[in-house]
This record gives sequence, structure tokens and C-alpha cells, in this order.
Amino acid sequence: MRQSPLVADRRRENDAEHSWHLATMVMLLAEYSDEPVDVSHTVQLVLVHDLVAIYAGDTPLYDSAAEVYQRAREEAAAEGIFGILPEDQARRMQALWEEFEERRTPEARFQGPGKGAGCLA
Repeated sequence: MRQSPLVADRRRENDAEHSWHLATMVMLLAEYSDEPVDVSHTVQLVLVHDLVAIYAGDTPLYDSAAEVYQRAREEAAAEGIFGILPEDQARRMQALWEEFEERRTPEARFQGPGKGAGCLA
């Protein structure tokens, strides 16, 4: 379970719902991007990022103490997840995760300016 409450229910959002909502938002909001984006590639980026975040643990925007160790938790999670894949798939997933984290492409920047308001993930 994530920290985000659902508007239409009295429970918190789960990881699958979060990822599904995120992928759907990419499909619906891509046309409003400041830069043209490849929707398929953007969906891949956000889903790989979410997979790592699921294993690293949800870091709510308001939890500055958890944010201190977030990168280390995410790196350990990425290493563990990608480490069980065949080498070619591991490299591809690692490259997607790093592209998202570094925001070096329009697709990676589409997720928002970073932590805080406007960030899809």
C-alpha cells in the first residue's frame, strides 16, 4: 500500500493501481507535453521507475526523513531486480531507470520537474 489516499474510497492506493494510473495518465496527457514525447517509451520509463520504487519503498513527498535514504534504497532495489534478469534485459531496464532519474530526454522530463507538484510519479 502506498501513502496516497484514494478519493473514491476509504483506503490507500496500492502499487498496481498507482502504476496503472500513471501509465494511463501518460497516454492521456502526452498531447499536452511541452515537448513531443513517444508515449510507449514514456510508459516504459514510468513503469520501470515504479517497479524500482515498489521494492525500495514508497517515499511520500512530505517525508523528508525517508527522502534522505531514498536514492540508496532505490539503487539497491534496482540492482536486486535487474540482477535476476538476463544480461541484455538487465542492461535495458537499467538504462530506462537511469534515463528517468537523469531526465535527459523529453520522455524522462515529461514525468514532471522532480519531486513535488507536477510530478506524475
